Amino acid sequence: MQLHMRKNTQASNNQKMPSPTDNTRSILLLIPLRLGQDHFNMQYSEGLKACFDLPQCVGIIGGKPRHALWFFGYKGDHLVFFDPHTTQQTLRPADLCHIPDASYHCHTPGYIRINEMDPSVAVGFLCQNEQDLNELRTKLEATVLCHYPPMFEIVKERPHFWGPYNDGETVSSEPYFMVEPADSDDEGFEVIEWSTSYK
Repeated sequence: MQLHMRKNTQASNNQKMPSPTDNTRSILLLIPLRLGQDHFNMQYSEGLKACFDLPQCVGIIGGKPRHALWFFGYKGDHLVFFDPHTTQQTLRPADLCHIPDASYHCHTPGYIRINEMDPSVAVGFLCQNEQDLNELRTKLEATVLCHYPPMFEIVKERPHFWGPYNDGETVSSEPYFMVEPADSDDEGFEVIEWSTSYK
């Protein structure tokens, strides 16, 4: 079996990560998803695993019920994670200048079967500039959203049923991330808006 992990772009395919310029800003895009009702719906597993192959992916926040984990790769039908919850000894005030911070980091990854994870997750992507964001959209459509059922959808313009803009809104009219309500099941989804305009 091969382990698939989120890697540094330069190490994975010898491409340089786009660097921000003076007129652009980086964006950390977190897409919250509910991929099942009480249990993770395995129909989403291939799309979820495909996220790790994108250079912009920074991992997935999720876990088991009452236990949050950070997923950074997969091996077969197991997700690889670090557990950020490590109990530490109380520090005395005299020790504050010599904090043994090595003990605050997780050194051993864990594994969990995809079907054992909680269906509430947030997929994270870091885009260095607008070009990187547009590349992410293209790659999401080609490699992640091609799996059925898609975890979410990207639409080219604001859906008519959202109504007109309010005076205080600052988002543009194109394009958006959108999770449409499912037609034939009770999978309760949310709508996520994404604009490529930097304001």
